[in-house]
Amino acid sequence: MSTSTSPSSPLPPTVDYIPYSIAGCSEHSGHYVAENILVDKPQDQSSRWSGAQQLPSMKQWILLRLERLGIVKHPSNMKEFKLYVGLNPDHMIQVLHAGLRDDATQETFSISHVNRDGVPFPTRFIKIVPLS
Repeated sequence: MSTSTSPSSPLPPTVDYIPYSIAGCSEHSGHYVAENILVDKPQDQSSRWSGAQQLPSMKQWILLRLERLGIVKHPSNMKEFKLYVGLNPDHMIQVLHAGLRDDATQETFSISHVNRDGVPFPTRFIKIVPLS
């Protein structure tokens, strides 16, 4: 998702949903492969990704690649998780640590999208790390 505004316009920023692909992930559980999330059907079990049970020292994760650079401001549904963003998958910064309710209601969160000088930073990759 990216935003844009006109300096002379008092209107709120517009939201542009950026297409994305799966750039990588940890092992999946059963039929819950990462590509399932490319179709947004929250009520459909086949529209979900689930990481395989692993040793406590191994983290589950999924890495998304945006088709174009964007400013990311809101993630989507899952339990407790951390969200990282960056221009490449080897250099990412954590922008959110949050949890979600266990229901079908869609939730959004405001996440850090500006640096300490207040300048919005673009991203190409989004890494989601489920914690529970």
